[in-house]
Amino acid sequence: GKEINIGNLTFTGEVIFTFCFSIGLSVLIANLLSVFFGSSEQQFANPKKSKIGSWIVVIRLSVIIAGILIAFASAGIPMDKLAIVFGALSVGIGFGLQDVVNNLVSGIILAFEKPMQIGDVVEIDTHMGVVKQIGLRSSKVTTYDGADIIVPNGHFISKKLINWTHSNSFRRIELFVDVAYGSDPEQVISLINEAAIKIDKVMKYPKPKVLVHEFAASGLNFRVLIWTSEFDSWQQIKSELHEVIYKTFAENGIEIPYPKTDIYIKSMPEKNK
Repeated sequence: GKEINIGNLTFTGEVIFTFCFSIGLSVLIANLLSVFFGSSEQQFANPKKSKIGSWIVVIRLSVIIAGILIAFASAGIPMDKLAIVFGALSVGIGFGLQDVVNNLVSGIILAFEKPMQIGDVVEIDTHMGVVKQIGLRSSKVTTYDGADIIVPNGHFISKKLINWTHSNSFRRIELFVDVAYGSDPEQVISLINEAAIKIDKVMKYPKPKVLVHEFAASGLNFRVLIWTSEFDSWQQIKSELHEVIYKTFAENGIEIPYPKTDIYIKSMPEKNK
């Protein structure tokens, strides 16, 4: 109950405790919201993305601001004194907090514009991975190598962001197949289409497309385009399609060429003796 005087303001231990408790409680609640709703444990893309995750930034910030206002009110500090605090913050921003404020504002923009959500597969700079958490200052992206990258929110606003699963989890898979010269192109196209249909994860629509790509050095090159709705499985699907195509060609006598070099020997005329 002992009074403590700071300028024109008078505090007691109870008031100080209430002030600190209000702020601490608001921070704790904000962190708990982040734990329950702001992160995702999936390792790969999830078609059922967490839509509430992108709003956690705004909700957490609102909880913290409300806690600060309640703390000031419970301590009996006039609200007009907050102008002094905001003035001090503006000075701090001018001296080196620009990046912090920029990332904080960028986090709010991410929440409203939703260029990405928790569970999305994104690519920024040279990094690609799954969004695991969207925080107040930074967000966490888990790469397919298992590394967690902490990216400042300002990077998602100022740099080019590629979201592979923004509207759906579809992905086009491309591969090239060579056959020996002398093979029937129509038969090759038909066999590749049959091989693609045998794989369950290959979408029936859009249909697989097989195109004659080029006349390569060793054979005729075909470009194969297929679609899958399971973004994370594209490498496995590509491997399975290669395997099925190889077996199908072997069963139908289609030769897969290998590099060859034809050597022509020109006979030289005999010298007159």
